[in-house]
Amino acid sequence: MKFFLTLLLAPLIAGADWSDYYKLEQIELPKTVSPEFGGLATMPDGRIAACFHSGEVMFYQPEKKTWTPFAVGLHEPLGIVGNDDGSVTVMQWCELTQLSDTDGDGLADSYRCISNDFGVSGNYHEFAYGPARDAEGNYYVSLNVASNFRGIFDHYRGPLSPIGMDEATLKTWRNQKEWEKIKGQAGRMFSRVPYRGCVLKITPEGKSEVFAYGFRSPNGLCIDHNDRLWITDNQGDWLGTSKLFHVEKDKFYGHPASLVWKPGWTRNPLEIPVEELDAMRTPAAGLFPQGELANSPTQPVVPPVNFGLSAGELLIGEMNQANLIRFLPDKIGGALQGTTIPFLAGSGISNGNNRFTFSKDGSLWAGKMHYHWAGNEGLLRITPTGKPMMIADHVHLKPYGFEVHFSHPLGDETPQVTIEKHTYNYSANYGSPKVNLKPVETGAPIISQDRRSIILPVTDIEERYLYTITLKNIADTEGRPLLGDILRYNVVRKSEIDAFKRGVSTPPLPSGWKVHDMKRPQPKVVSPGKSISMPPGDAIVLFDGTDLSQWSTWNEKLKKAQKPRWKVKDGAMEITPTGSIQSKQAFGDIQLHIEWATPSPTADQPKSNGNSGIFLMQRYELQVFNSWENEIYADGIAGSIYGQSPPLVNASRKPGEWQSYDIIFTAPRFDGEKLKSPARITVFHNGALIQNNTEILGPTQHYKRLPYLSHPEKQPILLQNHGDAVRYRNIWVREL
Repeated sequence: MKFFLTLLLAPLIAGADWSDYYKLEQIELPKTVSPEFGGLATMPDGRIAACFHSGEVMFYQPEKKTWTPFAVGLHEPLGIVGNDDGSVTVMQWCELTQLSDTDGDGLADSYRCISNDFGVSGNYHEFAYGPARDAEGNYYVSLNVASNFRGIFDHYRGPLSPIGMDEATLKTWRNQKEWEKIKGQAGRMFSRVPYRGCVLKITPEGKSEVFAYGFRSPNGLCIDHNDRLWITDNQGDWLGTSKLFHVEKDKFYGHPASLVWKPGWTRNPLEIPVEELDAMRTPAAGLFPQGELANSPTQPVVPPVNFGLSAGELLIGEMNQANLIRFLPDKIGGALQGTTIPFLAGSGISNGNNRFTFSKDGSLWAGKMHYHWAGNEGLLRITPTGKPMMIADHVHLKPYGFEVHFSHPLGDETPQVTIEKHTYNYSANYGSPKVNLKPVETGAPIISQDRRSIILPVTDIEERYLYTITLKNIADTEGRPLLGDILRYNVVRKSEIDAFKRGVSTPPLPSGWKVHDMKRPQPKVVSPGKSISMPPGDAIVLFDGTDLSQWSTWNEKLKKAQKPRWKVKDGAMEITPTGSIQSKQAFGDIQLHIEWATPSPTADQPKSNGNSGIFLMQRYELQVFNSWENEIYADGIAGSIYGQSPPLVNASRKPGEWQSYDIIFTAPRFDGEKLKSPARITVFHNGALIQNNTEILGPTQHYKRLPYLSHPEKQPILLQNHGDAVRYRNIWVREL
């Protein structure tokens, strides 16, 4: 039976109110500037530097709430960083510029070009973004490709690439009627002057080089605390949805127009097969579903600790949607991927959030823009109140599914959880619908012992799919509701999952140990009792030493029960290589007595593991094993709930000697497909208590932790054939 992860067991928690945790303040702006922000930066002395769409640079003094001018006449500045000497570096449409006040009058009198080593064709879409600055002082800037809504101007800067539409035709765009007929030959977005669609690295001295290729409209750059470069890119041709990239040197990120600037490149990008381009590109670390989370993501920033978010995450702006976006990175198999979560949605933040900076008190300053597209105007100061809030602070892809970690322990409420997945087409089309959208089959969530995390068991993980995890009815122990309850994890790599399938990695148990962890302490060895129990008057005898009439072998190929072919000799049944056997009668809650013996040592086989198992309800294994001076992982010795709980003590006899289990088993209860209560088991091994009302965590399996799945109230008892000649006798049951 398939089980979709939707739990509806408790009343919903009231929705979160962001105003408890963050104060939003609208900052009054000078009337002499356009209220649209191209850049924000915090200066060493605490002032906020801002560059405006109308070409000005000004400083804001937060304590005095005053603005002072610094520079004017800039051409579409779309990024700014502050320098220790009080100067600022601004990315204009046509150059990276350092603005300095050399005479001390408070106004910039030096406009020094650091670099203009890139082309400008006059196309309206050739924006230039940045800079971000690394630990060595190098700048990174990103250059938009041109749009075929227009061509190029008569005068342009930089050599024209010989690949693609010829220069004369590109200049005919003013004849709109004719241009509409031929513009597709240029590509939806194109790169004809250097280095459109590329990211440039520029040294403090002004030496530049192409750092990476494959971008469309990368309106947001950030260097994090690990000196890693992050860039957002906007949905369009070759971008099924907007994306966040971890950018590394010389890599290609998907939009083919900029490939014409790779050294030695001679092919028209429009003529390269999609499959070849797909094999070349580096996948995005994060995805922003169009129209849901973001339409036009902007600048990423690294929140300081005093802003209230988790260490190592990014906070990202968005033009169209009235929210910001958190990104929680996760490194799998050397690839950075991770989770996007809406932030401040419904808080009144509004849309158009384009540029950001943090001040020393932890306040986030958000400058807005619309530039005649979707967006807004103004400057917001977003100040944390300092109250503790309940958020997801880490999401990790594990071999057994997703592990969501929270800032505070979970309360007693039953979560509502749903998961679905989809991907996007990679093509020259403008954007992509969701492809292969479907719910994800999974098991019931597992809450950690400290209640700080939930494991969501998912075995069918696919690379290059976005998994949307919706968490409802979650609050911490103080009743604070979860802020940001839709988590979108982008799977780039799943190498650890493949390792898990090979038995290399295992999930944690509530005790903190991994399944079959060889470092787990071994139970104390005790001397076993000497008596053997006989059945009481109301017992159902399953084997009295004479025949196997109460048992059958299940033929999986034929899908039917058959007569078992285990050997019956000297009052015992002995395993033969003919499959496992199961009781014809099904049972739920029971008292079970069973005796067993592992093979005696022989000259040919002086030591045998004597491996078998008693599977209650065909799925919950009590291990049978030669554990007399024969070490294995603690949760695999005799008397263990296999892969889950070692016995309290090791009461094993020598191989060949008869041993007994006396078992009290309580079956799990289900409400439809939902687990109401887990199975529990108490076991006496040779008279010693080894399992004391132990909770069974789900079906048992080698190197796996499986979730509960709904099943009938009664199921047969199964005795496992594991290839060893283990013997059983004196088996009886009392139904409880």
